[in-house]
Parts: sequence; structure tokens; C-alpha cells
Amino acid sequence: MEELQVEYKRDMQSSYLVIRTEEIPENTYRILMLLNNRIEGLLEMELRSIDDKNVYYYEISSRQSFACLYEKRTLTCAELRNFIRNLISIINRGKEYLLEEDDFVIRPEYIYMSPPACELSLCYLPGYRHSMRNQLSELFEVLMNKVNYKEERAVLLIYALYMASREEGCTFEKLLDLIREQSAEEAWNPDLEDCETDRIKTETKKREEALPGQEEKGVRSVQHKGPAREREQSKKGEEGAAFSDNPMFLSDAERRKYRIAGIAGIMIAIVLAIYIAGEGIRGDMNAARLTVGAGLAIAAAAASIYAFYLSAQRRSPRIQPLKLNVEATLKNAESRAGTKEHAGRIRTDGVNWDEKEEESIRNARTDEAHFENGAKEINGSAEKGAVKRELPDPSSEWGQSERTVMLSDFTKEEYYLTPAGRHTDEKILLEEFPYYIGKWREHVNLLLEDSSVSRFHAKITKEGEDYYITDLNSTNGTFVNRDRLQPNEKRRLNTGDEVAFAGRKYQFLSM
Repeated sequence: MEELQVEYKRDMQSSYLVIRTEEIPENTYRILMLLNNRIEGLLEMELRSIDDKNVYYYEISSRQSFACLYEKRTLTCAELRNFIRNLISIINRGKEYLLEEDDFVIRPEYIYMSPPACELSLCYLPGYRHSMRNQLSELFEVLMNKVNYKEERAVLLIYALYMASREEGCTFEKLLDLIREQSAEEAWNPDLEDCETDRIKTETKKREEALPGQEEKGVRSVQHKGPAREREQSKKGEEGAAFSDNPMFLSDAERRKYRIAGIAGIMIAIVLAIYIAGEGIRGDMNAARLTVGAGLAIAAAAASIYAFYLSAQRRSPRIQPLKLNVEATLKNAESRAGTKEHAGRIRTDGVNWDEKEEESIRNARTDEAHFENGAKEINGSAEKGAVKRELPDPSSEWGQSERTVMLSDFTKEEYYLTPAGRHTDEKILLEEFPYYIGKWREHVNLLLEDSSVSRFHAKITKEGEDYYITDLNSTNGTFVNRDRLQPNEKRRLNTGDEVAFAGRKYQFLSM
């Protein structure tokens, strides 16, 4: 997909997404429709002409792009469903104003949301003319790497949506039907939704109770733990219990209930059998009573067997949310669907899963061979009483591994922020990237509880050995050495620079 000519500007107290186009669209009535109507769910547009070119100004004040909001966050199943529903609803609403669906730009960096409610606002670019089906397919590719893989329902839904978007004749109604089908299953079994809701509430409560500050070895940090770090710290605990929170499988308590029911069924069957045998011996039971009693005994025995069968069931290994790989899962889904088209398109880090596995196995075998060969040489020398050992070639891999390295070679310069204009030992270490600054407690690394600071105010990124700061469309601005950055402008930081988030000033230093 071709790149748009995009820049960001600030005018008075408003921020704008600015898109330049080479040609004027044929149907100018769509432009007039946008200029003269306030359409819910669309970014407000202003048309300007500069150097005989159309320049569209879209107001994005107090909004964040989807790409920014979910750079480190994951989508829950409920969030995914709401996102797709709202997206389709806005596009259908545009049709009421005779707007072409192919002129909507639904790329993650141009889909805007208003925190904390995260209401959607789309960009409509007259003359864009990009197939909506192709745009949806590419959007779903991105969402496949954004869903929470601990939720099996979210994984299954996004893959179903992705596969449907690749089919000829895909419609919005078909996509909505997939969402309705999953919602109907949850309505039939409300425990699925209740369990997920309770889990989200519990995690939210834990985050709210967490202290934003910490002290370690004389270095004080007031940074807030971001979601990526929380996932890393909880990974070990989740590794051995990948299905402990999955409500689609039996818990230990439910298994005990089924075992008790099975034992009770067996006892009932035995009592009925003894009763029937006794009545038969005395000759007091007619044929009808004998048939009913035998039927009850058989039913009780069958029910108890089924209960024991359920209690013995193990958790299904058909999906492992914590280790699920987009590439591998898509490949399995495509093989079941009987198609190889687009296989291998989705990558998480630019390398196929199979390639990474083969490389790791290859490296492991190489290391094992090196170890065995080295052991044989040492043992052979010992048996012959030899005390001389041939040294490895310094230029070889093994020679390099045995070379003594100065400790200074491993010393890396660490950077931190410290409040400017105050004599303090407070150091806010920059350890996780992208490093977000703002007042949205659950989703930032450095929490600034200040009314002048935006929820998502700015972020610091690291590229190689360089550090950059980017303003995230903040209301009161981000400053470097008193120079205000434009919305979404990225600027390189140098040691000693003063950075300010609205009225909160810090100095960027190294140690």
C-alpha cells in the first residue's frame, strides 16, 4: 500500500493530521458533504489549497492513534469485538452521506481513539480508492499480533475474521455474523464472559494497588510498571498453568463433583439391582415393575460411567495461548481450510517460526558436537598420559570464546531523567522501550499526576545507541531545551538536554 504524504501540525490549541494529495477527486460533492456536515465517527476535516494541491487538515486534538495506544497493550476479546463493531458502524454511517467505503483509511496509524473511553474516529480521504476488503485483511493481520493470546476466544475470533476477509464476496454483515455467533455462545454459557470479566477486574485492581515508586541500591525511581514488564514478570507463573484461567475446561472442583456423582450413581444402581434380585427371588415382582427397575439401574450405571469419564478428562492441548505463534497457527488454519494462499505472510519479528526453530536446533547440535569432540580429545590425552593440550585457534569461534575480555567491555552507559532545577538524587531509569510518559496509570511507565499532563503525553524510544523523544499529540506540549515539538514529532536527545512535559521539567543524563 502506497505511503501517504502525512505531517502533523499545531494551530493555536488544536492539533492536526495533514495529508497532501496530488490530484483533485472527481466527485467533489463528497468533499462538500464532509465540510458541511458533522458526521459522527469521522475526524473533522478542513480543506486548504497550497501550491495548487489539496491539503486536508483533520483535527486530532485529545486523540491517540490505535498504533500508539496498542503499541504495548493487548486487545481482549471484548475490546476486539467492540472495535470491529464500531469500525463497521462508522463506515456504514458514512454511506448514508454517499461516502465511498474505499475512501476510508483504516490503517492503524490513522485510526484515532479518545482515551479513556477509546471512541473511534476514522479518517475519510476523498479519492483514496483503496479496496476495503484488502484494507480489512491487512488490518486483521495487525490485530492478530495484538490480541491477548491467553484468551482462546480472542484468538479464534481474529483468525475467523482474517480468513473471512480474504474470501471473495466478503461483506460487513458476514464479519458481524462471526461476532454474533461467538456472542451467542457466551449467552448460552454466561460463565465464559463472567469468568473473563472477573479476571480483568482482578488484574485492574492489582494494578491500581501497585505502588508507582521503588528504591533500589540508592537509585530512586518513580516509574510505573508498564504492561510489557508485567507480562514478563508473570510469564514464569503462567508457563506451568497455561489453562488455569481458561473457563472452557473443567476445574479440579468440577472434577470432584463428577466423581462424587459417579459414586452416587453406582450406589443407586447396586441398590436397585439388589432390590430387583430380592423381589425376583420372592416372586412378588411382575414383568412391568421388573422392566422399570432394570431400566433405572442401567440408567444409573450409565450416568455414573459418564460422570467418571468427565472427571478423568484432562485439559485439551489443542491451543496454548501463552506460547501461540501467529505464523504457526495461521499455517494450521490454512491447512484445515485446504488452501496455501498467503501462507507465511504473518510474521511476529520478520522471521518465520520454522526458520527460528531450525536455526536453534542447528546451533544446539553444533554446540553438542563441539562439546563431544572436546571431551574425546581431553580423555584421549589423559589416557596417554599427555600433559600438553593444543590451544584453540584465536581466530576461531572457540578461540574467541576463551579470550579474556575486560570488564569495561561489558559496561553500558545507562540514561535517566532527573527533575530539573532541584538538588535531588532522584533518578528515573530508562529501562523499557518504548518508554511512555503521562497520567494514564495503567498504561504509562512514568506516571505524572498533573492536570496539565495528557494521559499519553510523550514517549522515549531507543534506536541503536541513540535516544529519541516523541510528542504524542499532547494538549500542553512536549519541549526539548524550551523548544516545543510538533504533534508526533520525534527528536534526538543528547546528554544534558532539558525535556519538559507541559510544566514538568526534567534533565536527560547518563551515569
